[in-house]
Amino acid sequence: MCRMHHSGLPRWWLGCMLASALLWLLVAIPPSVLARESIHASAPVEILATHLHEPTGLAINRNTGDVYIAETGKGLILRLDPQGAVHIHATGFKRPRGLAWDSGDDSLLVVDERAGTLSRIASNGAVIRLRDDLEKPHWVAVAENRTIYLTAEEGAGFKLRSHEEGVLLKLDSNELNPQVLVKALKRPGGVRPFHEDSVRFLADRLRNEPERDGGTVFEFTPGEPLDVVIR
Repeated sequence: MCRMHHSGLPRWWLGCMLASALLWLLVAIPPSVLARESIHASAPVEILATHLHEPTGLAINRNTGDVYIAETGKGLILRLDPQGAVHIHATGFKRPRGLAWDSGDDSLLVVDERAGTLSRIASNGAVIRLRDDLEKPHWVAVAENRTIYLTAEEGAGFKLRSHEEGVLLKLDSNELNPQVLVKALKRPGGVRPFHEDSVRFLADRLRNEPERDGGTVFEFTPGEPLDVVIR
């Protein structure tokens, strides 16, 4: 607090008053308002759900408008309906991360990075374990032909140097015939089918590349060299 010890206005009075006003604003303005002010977007931002615990993966059923969220910190899969209500869709996961909606049978694919599994949540709510031989799977995606792509440290029968090489894996629609499309990835992340047989995915870099800030968007097309889209 600013105090004047004698009559008249000290030279530093104006600066002291400005500092006090700034401190009052920081205390008086609710944190939620400050948080909203820090959001910059080219379109209006609508908050759909709050009080989530480490949300990561997201998938959308475009037929119903339901949004599925992997609440990694609590091991839950949540469903946000078009009216804005949040429901628990599935439980029993350790650290669910990547989600993908399979419109072929209206099911939800889930990778659990701690359990090392790929699961399918059927339309009736049943959880079907598809693979349990993955090492830290991160993200999963489904192409129009129902081919499954996922990124992981290793797995599906392929043993690589532990914690040094990540992989991009491909499974057919029956979750069989696993193939390693790309290996030697440092910290692989999101994956998305692009067009025809091409797929784009995130990773920090290839293992044989020098360390650098930021990540890279790669594009894989069968029979062609790995392409860098964004670096």
